[in-house]
Amino acid sequence: MMLWSKEHRFIFVKTKKTAGTTIEVLLQDFCVDKSELQHSAHSTREIITPSGIVGFRGKWRPPWCRFYNHMPLQAIYNRLGKDQFERCLVVASVRDPYDAAVSFFHQKYLSVEQALEVHQRNPDRLKQLFLKSVKKNSNQNIYFDVQGSNRVDAVIRFEELVTDLRDLADRLDLSSLKNRIDAGEMPSLKQRSRKSSRLKISDYFTEASLRIVNGKYQRWFVGGNYPKASSMDELIR
Repeated sequence: MMLWSKEHRFIFVKTKKTAGTTIEVLLQDFCVDKSELQHSAHSTREIITPSGIVGFRGKWRPPWCRFYNHMPLQAIYNRLGKDQFERCLVVASVRDPYDAAVSFFHQKYLSVEQALEVHQRNPDRLKQLFLKSVKKNSNQNIYFDVQGSNRVDAVIRFEELVTDLRDLADRLDLSSLKNRIDAGEMPSLKQRSRKSSRLKISDYFTEASLRIVNGKYQRWFVGGNYPKASSMDELIR
C-alpha cells in the first residue's frame, strides 16, 4: 500500500519484502481517522479522505483502486499531483538488496526448506532457479523514481527498523508513534530473517544474478547505504 498524510506531510512507499506492512500499520493512524480503518492488519480497503489516504492492501486489488500496495512512486506523483507531492517527505522501506532478492525468491518460488532440498541434490539447480527469479522480478527502482530521478527523502531499513522509525517520528514530530516504539508496542507482521537459514548467500547467487540485482536495486543500495559487491568474490568475502 501507499500512505499519504496531508496534516503531517509525508508519503510512505511500500516496497517488497521490507517489513512494509509493519510500518504501514504504525503510520496509517496519522493519515485517516481511526474509525475508517479496518481491524485486519494484513488487508484493508482503499481509504481516500481530505486528510489523507490509505491505499488498498490485500491479495486481490479491485480494478477501480487508485492507490494500492507496492505502488510505483511515479504513479503516486501522478495521482496526488505535483503540489501535494512536493509538500511531503517521501519515505520508503528498504532492505539489503541481496537479502531482499532471496526473500522474494522464497515467497514466490521455493520455501527455505524446499530450496535446501534442491541445494542438497543439485547446488547449480538452485542457482539457476534463483537467476530465473531475479530476471522476472520487477525493477525495484520504481519505488524511488519520478521522471527518472530519485525523489525519496528518507528510508526505513529492515535491519534498523526501530531506530529508523524513531528517527522518522522525531523528524515528523509524531510523539505518539515515538511513545509506542519506546514502549515496545511494535507489531511484527510478515517479518523474516535469513539468519537461521542453513543456506548461505553464495548458495543462491552467480555473477549473472549479482549483476541483475545490482541494477534492479540500485536506489536501495544508495538510500540504505548498503555495500554493493561487484563480483562474487566481494559478495562472499
